[in-house]
Amino acid sequence: MTCAIYCRLSREDDDKYIESESIQNQRSLLVSHALTQGWEIVEIYCDEEYSGADSKRPAFLSMIQAAKESRFDIILCKTQSRFTRDMELVERYIHGLFPEWGIRFVSIADHVDTGLKGNKKARQINGLINEWYLEDLSENIRMVFAHKRSAGLHIGSFALYGYEKDPKEKGKLIVDPVAAQVVKRIFHLACLGHGKQSIANILNADCIPNPSKYKALCGHSYKNGRTHKDSDHWNKSTINRILHNEMYLGTMVQGKHRKQSYKSKTLVATKQSEWFYAENTHEAIIDKETFETVQTLRGAQNKTSSEGDSHVLSGFVLCHSCGYAMQKNSYRRNEKTYSYLRCSNPTCKKKHGTNSIRLEIFLSLLKKSIEEQFDALCDETITYLAAEMTPPKEDITKHMQNISHKIEQHKNALTQAYLDKLDAKLSNTQFELLAGSMTESIQALTLQMKYYKSLQNDYRDSQTKIVHKNTFFEEHFNRMLYKTLIKQIYVEKTEPPALSIHIHWNF
Repeated sequence: MTCAIYCRLSREDDDKYIESESIQNQRSLLVSHALTQGWEIVEIYCDEEYSGADSKRPAFLSMIQAAKESRFDIILCKTQSRFTRDMELVERYIHGLFPEWGIRFVSIADHVDTGLKGNKKARQINGLINEWYLEDLSENIRMVFAHKRSAGLHIGSFALYGYEKDPKEKGKLIVDPVAAQVVKRIFHLACLGHGKQSIANILNADCIPNPSKYKALCGHSYKNGRTHKDSDHWNKSTINRILHNEMYLGTMVQGKHRKQSYKSKTLVATKQSEWFYAENTHEAIIDKETFETVQTLRGAQNKTSSEGDSHVLSGFVLCHSCGYAMQKNSYRRNEKTYSYLRCSNPTCKKKHGTNSIRLEIFLSLLKKSIEEQFDALCDETITYLAAEMTPPKEDITKHMQNISHKIEQHKNALTQAYLDKLDAKLSNTQFELLAGSMTESIQALTLQMKYYKSLQNDYRDSQTKIVHKNTFFEEHFNRMLYKTLIKQIYVEKTEPPALSIHIHWNF
């Protein structure tokens, strides 16, 4: 008789872990039993850190395929629960397909043997008990997680982009100085009026790795589940999640998704009322004023171009007659583009006629009104900080020094391994394994170094700049300036061709 041995150990066993449940001891016990019975061992299959309810365990699936092809006569496990804790899988394989394929199932600790008559009820009872165990365990884990979330402890496998897990205190997050600067830059660009796709394009052009790529560069085995060719690039969905995430305010927000059941890995979105909030659990990366400004700007019903840029006036200009937003419309004539702002309400058009204004005329009137306000408030020159942000130069330099030191260590180790091979201290196979591993590490560290160099070149020192008011308007005539100064603008249609605008200021 030939047999296959199957061993499994999962995270669900961690809190009651004992040495006898280890993969090594399962294997040793089963090999000894097989030899005692005189069975020939064809293959040993092992799955570590996989739940007994998981039907997609890699070694488990390989064994099932081999059983289907009749490569052995017996499947041997320590207990039926090591094979599966799912009653559905018990019925499908142990009581269904295995007899059809001529496979005998044996588990030695709980005396399960499909080769013995009258053993089926015991197997079914074992299956029910194992499934009840999973259900109870799932509920207990859910309660523990809920308690930790309520206490503001982070329970995710990976920290949010911009943070890292505190190595000194479990459940706490600390700021990742490098990623945090990218988060600040994203919010800054959003305040300047850039759309989500525009921000993504800027970060991609600057060769800044997206969150999943950054985690990989930092040595984390993180997978985002996307397999398309641009999965390592920034996209508008990633930017949108960052711009709306309250975690950057220092508030722990968890429980946005949950599993449909303990048998399923499928995540479903939960209602916001079911989320767990805990304030001031970690250092904020974005201040509340900036965050709220971005939410207001993003919440405006604005359209963006194919490059992701929204018009600086989008969402601010309303029709004086009906209060509807004025939409930008453009058309080309004689190779020249003409743009207008028009009321988007068809009822208003029927009642009051078309309310529209040439965009260049509107901008001229608006700029004149803003300059008049500045004339009353400011001198002829304006002093401001020219840089977008202050770089954490010390942090970047420290990271680069550490990476440089690691690269040098790996190179020295590679050289030493080569010398050991020449002295016959290492075989060619051993050297190739060591060299391959160290070369991969050097390549990963080199990528990290390239990233930090790009950050170092990207950020500039803050510097005070004094300019004339007209120059300031040319450089900063953007959405953020409008949002700071203006609450709303109304366009009123008067006798043709006269038009007037009414500005509601924020001061």
